[in-house]
Amino acid sequence: MQSDARLRMLQDARARYLAGTMTRRQVIGLLGALGLSVAAAPWLRRDTAAKNAPAGHAAHGPAAAMQEGTPPAGEEGPPPATPALGEQPDGSTTWKVLAGGFNEELGAEYSIFLPETITINAGDRIYFEIGGFHNVVFGDVAPKPLFLPDPAPGTPVPASTGAPDAPQLMFNPEVLFPAGGDSIDGTTYVNSGVAIDPSTPPIVFTFPTAGTFDYICQIHAMHMKGQVIVQEAGADLPNDQAAYDQQVADRIAKLDVEAQALVELVPAATPAAGGAAVHEVYIGNGEEYIDTFRYYPYEVTIAAGDTVRWVWKGSMTPHTVTFLGGEEPVEDILFQGGEAGPPKVVLNPVSFYPSAKPAAYGGDGLMNSGYLGDFPGMNGTSFELTFDQEGEYKYYCILHAGSPDDPPTEGMVGKVTVQAAG
Repeated sequence: MQSDARLRMLQDARARYLAGTMTRRQVIGLLGALGLSVAAAPWLRRDTAAKNAPAGHAAHGPAAAMQEGTPPAGEEGPPPATPALGEQPDGSTTWKVLAGGFNEELGAEYSIFLPETITINAGDRIYFEIGGFHNVVFGDVAPKPLFLPDPAPGTPVPASTGAPDAPQLMFNPEVLFPAGGDSIDGTTYVNSGVAIDPSTPPIVFTFPTAGTFDYICQIHAMHMKGQVIVQEAGADLPNDQAAYDQQVADRIAKLDVEAQALVELVPAATPAAGGAAVHEVYIGNGEEYIDTFRYYPYEVTIAAGDTVRWVWKGSMTPHTVTFLGGEEPVEDILFQGGEAGPPKVVLNPVSFYPSAKPAAYGGDGLMNSGYLGDFPGMNGTSFELTFDQEGEYKYYCILHAGSPDDPPTEGMVGKVTVQAAG
């Protein structure tokens, strides 16, 4: 799907959602169809003020403050036009680099810059086409933490999370918001910010001087790195845009093959050895540049008294295992302030931290693993529950689905079926 068409659909969905004429679940389904994770649209997580705003003013809350100039709901104009590529009237050239991508059929996200190295001339520009929850950072490529303890007093972490003494966390504003302008000289810290609103202008950087410029996505800094080699103006170039586009297509084809192999990884069944069995489910199989947004297998059938152990198998993306138990879907990102500038973006502790866990779960009340992943600050790489009552238990990843009732093709959902013991 062309980027302009996708932006128009997202912009329309945002207006309808904030106006209350499109449900959260419908938007989640659209995001999946467009190859975007829920994290790419934080405006789905409105704070109380935005939810209760009068009709016609819903977009004036903190979510709108994420991007100055966002039109009110129902008044959006055309999305910002992507820049024309190729030679420009002033003799410079505008190039394109992909920042991330998604295979909708496989539910696989590719956190990679393509091409990873590009050679241009002084005075040229690069348009970074963002495909997911990414930023583009030059000048200081040391990784920064995505989450920080909130320095201001806030809502205490509920005792129901099982982590009442843990700190309230917020997104690091140095990662989330733009800084440094749009000219790259190698000495200034420049951050595109995370493009979280369809009306955000395209990310285009100018390179006025020769040199070699490294850059990263701070959100996926472990693997997502790139380099721009800038020659003197007028120098012969090794590739044109068409050649780079072919390189990108070839690399994506290889990533598709690798992703296909990952989605076929399912844990082997473990027979019970004289008692209750433990059944494993893999979470988000991934490696290096690839993360998948599925549970493997989607459904597991067990006997009452058995245990299910979920094991995170990803690369760079956290996930949750969340049973609602009759409660409403959990909002994982909350906005605070923003009336006089960018808001503070806070992680809901009920989403981030694990629930207090009983000896056995019978389906009553929220049961959440918290963020799982193999990086600092996460709640480990595995989570397990024992089920003692027959029934069907649907669950989901708070970050990558709208609710446990989403279709498996439109969100990261799973199911545990518990049968009578013996």
